[in-house]
Amino acid sequence: MSLLGLSLPALAAPVCGPVNPLAGARLALPPPLAADAPAVASAERAEFDRSGAGQLVGEVLLQQQALALRADTLRFSADRRLDLAGEVQLFSPIADVAASRGWFRLPERRGLFEQTEFFLPDSGGRGEAAVVELQGESRGVLREVYFTTCEDEDTDWRLRADRIDLNFDSGRGLARNAQLRFQGVPLLYTPLFSFPISNERLSGFLAPRIGQSDTAGLDLAVPYYWNIAPNQDATITPRYLSRRGEQLQGEYRLLTADSESVLYGELLPTDEVTGTERSLLSLRNRTLLTPRWRAQLDATTVSDDRYLNDLGTELAITSSRYLDRRAELDLLSSDWAVTLRAQDFQVLNNFRYPDVEAFARLPQIRAGSRRARPLLGPVHVDGYAEAVRFGLSGSSAGQRSDGEIGLSTPLVRPWGYLQPRLAWRHTGYYDLSSSLTGSEGSPSRSLPYASVDSALRFERDTRLGGGLVQTLEPRLYALYVPDRSQDELPLFDTRLAEFDFLRLFTPNRYTGTDRFSPAQRVSVGVASRLLSPRNGEERLAAQVGQSFYLERPDPLTLDEAPLERDYSDVLGELRGNLSRTLQARLELKWDPQDAEFGRQIVGLRYAPGPGRLLNIAYRQRDDTLDDLEQLDLVGAWPIGARWVAVGRWFHSLAEDRNLETLAGVEYQSCCWSAQLAARRFIRDVDDDANLGVFFQLELKGFAALGEDVEQLLQSILVPYED
Repeated sequence: MSLLGLSLPALAAPVCGPVNPLAGARLALPPPLAADAPAVASAERAEFDRSGAGQLVGEVLLQQQALALRADTLRFSADRRLDLAGEVQLFSPIADVAASRGWFRLPERRGLFEQTEFFLPDSGGRGEAAVVELQGESRGVLREVYFTTCEDEDTDWRLRADRIDLNFDSGRGLARNAQLRFQGVPLLYTPLFSFPISNERLSGFLAPRIGQSDTAGLDLAVPYYWNIAPNQDATITPRYLSRRGEQLQGEYRLLTADSESVLYGELLPTDEVTGTERSLLSLRNRTLLTPRWRAQLDATTVSDDRYLNDLGTELAITSSRYLDRRAELDLLSSDWAVTLRAQDFQVLNNFRYPDVEAFARLPQIRAGSRRARPLLGPVHVDGYAEAVRFGLSGSSAGQRSDGEIGLSTPLVRPWGYLQPRLAWRHTGYYDLSSSLTGSEGSPSRSLPYASVDSALRFERDTRLGGGLVQTLEPRLYALYVPDRSQDELPLFDTRLAEFDFLRLFTPNRYTGTDRFSPAQRVSVGVASRLLSPRNGEERLAAQVGQSFYLERPDPLTLDEAPLERDYSDVLGELRGNLSRTLQARLELKWDPQDAEFGRQIVGLRYAPGPGRLLNIAYRQRDDTLDDLEQLDLVGAWPIGARWVAVGRWFHSLAEDRNLETLAGVEYQSCCWSAQLAARRFIRDVDDDANLGVFFQLELKGFAALGEDVEQLLQSILVPYED
């Protein structure tokens, strides 16, 4: 397990592999015999008597199928018991053993060896034992044993036990009166301890997770894993939070040929801080009903809107402002997209849009073409239709139907394209609840609109970068949308979209359906790219654009200000691979009237090799919702042959407040790894900072002790993206 394994280039780990103390002797063995081949033996001399007993002396080698025995002397009796002396060695699929003496019975695969060294090929475990007893093809017993997965010269941890029972059918070992030592220091003593001896999923207790945070206090969890069947399992986790109380977590997973499902729940019967019962329940399912039809279910609910802030463990969920709960049935087709959906929301901390209601869709059906289809000659047709019933707080808020049909005559050539399009759209509302929507009756909106989208593409060879190809791609977009009264229409799922480069070339400046902005505007843009002539790889891309209003549209929602001029801000973007190790990104919104930036996003990513990453991002935005200015620094860098340091500093310059600070270090060896991280972060704008300290020690091939630090850092140490 690597702390950086999924989100950053992994630290160059030492070259590791199972260390078999008998590897040299094994390499000298002849190839295994066939399953139906008889046993064969070789020695310097052989002696027999009339009873069938005898002995082999001098470099004895006996083979039967994949099993081999070596010894200085091998005595055999009429009942097929083999007594071995001298430098005794056993090689088998389940274990390799070196001993001073022992006996073995070939038919039953039973035997006993004394003063041994052993190696388990499936797990890479090795060690020493006073006695190794083999009990058939798949079982064994070790007595007075030392066990580790470390290399011979680097035994940093080992398990000392009076007895270890090995079951290769189940893939587990059971140690009795066991003591675990790390760097010579006792870490754990237990009368019984179960651990894996293969890579198979096995039932049993997993290593405990330990953490510390301001909101929960000491956080201790002991998961139990239940391998129900090859396609289903469950994990049951008692969790103790010193400030909150005792919690129970459970997860059930089911995988079939056509579906995958996960059911997860948490229950805290009594929160010692709030005095209430608190819970979380989540269900996710993906099912492929036919090659074209897919069903999805994704629903999470919590007992209260502070649950994730106080008790959540995953950053992606704890930072959520609402929980989306939906069930969908989708048609997967190259020509059509059909969706039947039921969707609800649980609002948690909606501080950004406090006046926006989260209406449920119960249900929604939408069907549309995925691309324009030929209709008559050069004329193509596209369209969609939607019907949805909205609800709020368990009551019906109204129904909406929406549909659009468009006709276009696209002209596409390698040097550019021209696409005029004429569309008609109708939106109607029915059974509106005036108390929930502020609207009543059956208002509707019908409007045609027209657009022309066009672009050219020029290319030239340059001497830049050893002969890169440069493109010049001017684009012109003209749009006409007539003005229609929309004051009587409710607002179910619509708000003003953030103005970015994509919005220059789309017909509506709102998300959702309830508002369609009148428009008489022309948008112009130009892009230029530097491409590799060999494979078309993009080395550098830049684009700039602006809209011009022949008539300024009026605001149609509460969260926007009136336009005060006949042109938009200038939008610019730049991205590029400045070298193999350095990437850059720049996004700007420039107000030419006030000569100031309304949005700036600057990012640099430097990744010169495995385990080396520096990412710097600056983001500034001014609008009517929330002005922000932030600096985000993320880094990972080796500080030794086996050490790597990681960190993040996420700071609000506008508030002069640290939003998140993280520092961590990881050590990797062939034998063990350790991760230590401290994280101070703010989950909510109204919250104080929360401090958490996390530690994990992994004894490779054996167990991991402590909090799952990798999961935490996987969600944080990601290159900055807006």
